[in-house]
Amino acid sequence: MKIIKETEVAKLIKDNSTVAISGSGGSGSPEALLKALMNSYNKHQTPKNITVVTGISPGNLTEDLVGMNMLSKKGLVGKAICAH
Repeated sequence: MKIIKETEVAKLIKDNSTVAISGSGGSGSPEALLKALMNSYNKHQTPKNITVVTGISPGNLTEDLVGMNMLSKKGLVGKAICAH
């Protein structure tokens, strides 16, 4: 098994990709990856227009910069498919 840093994972996600994210509210979400995606978009404007698929959206139901809120920059997410 190869382990890579979240910043390297963010580079693998291209424009218009579909990304599945786990987590349940404020628990178990990939915060480091979400932050790396946000930082990549803020710095390089990529990835853009990604589709995010998740069961229960990661976050804490606030406007804090956690969970899905980190992906709220206009243009980063084109579609979010959430079950709950």
